Amino acid sequence: QGLLIADSSGRIVFMNRRAESVLRTGDGLMLAAEGLRARRPHDTVRLRILMARAAGTITGNDLHPGGALSIPRSGGQGPLKLQVAPLASSGQRAAAIVFITAPEYQTVSESSMLQDLLDLTPAEARLTAALVSGKTIKRFAEEAEVTLNTARTHLKSVFSKTGVSRQADLVRLVLTIAK
Repeated sequence: QGLLIADSSGRIVFMNRRAESVLRTGDGLMLAAEGLRARRPHDTVRLRILMARAAGTITGNDLHPGGALSIPRSGGQGPLKLQVAPLASSGQRAAAIVFITAPEYQTVSESSMLQDLLDLTPAEARLTAALVSGKTIKRFAEEAEVTLNTARTHLKSVFSKTGVSRQADLVRLVLTIAK
């Protein structure tokens, strides 16, 4: 997951390698002289407002918990998912932390975590991780080189093990337990 810390004006104070990689591509998010910005101007405005309000919470100027934002990308890639939250740093300097997730950054460790948390098989965990990252069951089947019926069988098993009956409920469950 990409992680960056920005001040209240959107200037980057710190970023990890994954965030650097995302910004280097310039697809969806980029680094400009005035700070972090999105490809589309209205997304930049929304992002900057989220960061400023989250950072303002630290100084007592605002009471905003942050929020989430989806940033579209070109080339048929799934959107970047951003989560913005207040961050107290040394000296109580106003800052916001931004987590960046992209569907292609799904790692084996996420699947392993789902296996452990939900008692899933490796195939069920990969399917669940794919659904959480926004892929359809059909796309998962194509990428995993299994039939759609096999993918559906895995999904029925996941539903049985987790006690949910809809994909949306499964995604909500995973996002809740993964926090």
